[in-house]
Amino acid sequence: MPSVFSRRHPVNFYIALFFIELFWAFMALMSGGTFIHNYGTDQFETRNYGLLIMLAAEIAGAIYSVVRYFKLGPTIELNNKFIKFYSTQYSWSDVDKIELHGKRSFIFFTAKEGTSIVLKSGSRKMFLDNLYSNTGEIKRFIQDVVIDQKPFASEIINAPAAKEAYGEAFTNYKGVQFYNYRGILLWLIEIVMVYVAAVNRNTDGILIFCLITALVSFFAFSYFMNYFQLSSRFFSVRNHNLLWKRKLYRLNDIREIVFEQPDKMPNCLRVITHDFESKQYPAATLRDKTWRQLKEDLEKRGVKIRNECIPDYVPFEFKLFND
Repeated sequence: MPSVFSRRHPVNFYIALFFIELFWAFMALMSGGTFIHNYGTDQFETRNYGLLIMLAAEIAGAIYSVVRYFKLGPTIELNNKFIKFYSTQYSWSDVDKIELHGKRSFIFFTAKEGTSIVLKSGSRKMFLDNLYSNTGEIKRFIQDVVIDQKPFASEIINAPAAKEAYGEAFTNYKGVQFYNYRGILLWLIEIVMVYVAAVNRNTDGILIFCLITALVSFFAFSYFMNYFQLSSRFFSVRNHNLLWKRKLYRLNDIREIVFEQPDKMPNCLRVITHDFESKQYPAATLRDKTWRQLKEDLEKRGVKIRNECIPDYVPFEFKLFND
């Protein structure tokens, strides 16, 4: 059986790491440059030696980020006999436990969805989903060949056509944009840009600035404005503002749905299909009560839910704004 090789994601791995290192380099230049500029002058004080501590911390942060990216995004080769991380090879007979789903520690107290392989020696090998462009292929191979011991099914699940859901009765799980600070900020920016453009309608530069700002703000904030629909056979993802967008899933194609809150984002829903393809949908407008109802209704239809962020039912719930 031919081997499967990992492919690092060009954006999530290389470009993201580049900008992280650029940030640390900028901070280090600021700290080091300020120290050098002040040293030996009348402006220099004893407390300025703290800049050297900051510089050391920033260099350590840069090194730490690189180490974590390459540790949790190693080059991987796997076939029916072994899995290889970089140049170190492990026989599948050396593996004690495989966890294809779950959050794994990343950098600076963040966690990402990933795979954990525990060896019989007690050591653990991990890799994160979003650091690869072919994570689904890797996980399908492990599931099919290693866990289920059957031929590798390399095909991915085809999304259903919209006509398949024609006539379905969908229930909406959504909120109101104006109960969420992102929604308020979005439409406040749009109103301000329209007003500024109207006042300065004869100034081309200002009109272009207002148009670009309005468009960028609209699409950037709309990314968080997803909501969901559920029928007896389908799960659908829609968007409050991008009305033409719709992602449709057959319920029997879904392996797991995860309620999660990554980093400082609002609550999100992640759909993982049986071919291990995964997609995250931020849904800033949904209140906890709506999330709980969605969870209950999905579970009634046999969908597995992993709830990582929504609290259990409380007798009284009031929020002026959603997260």
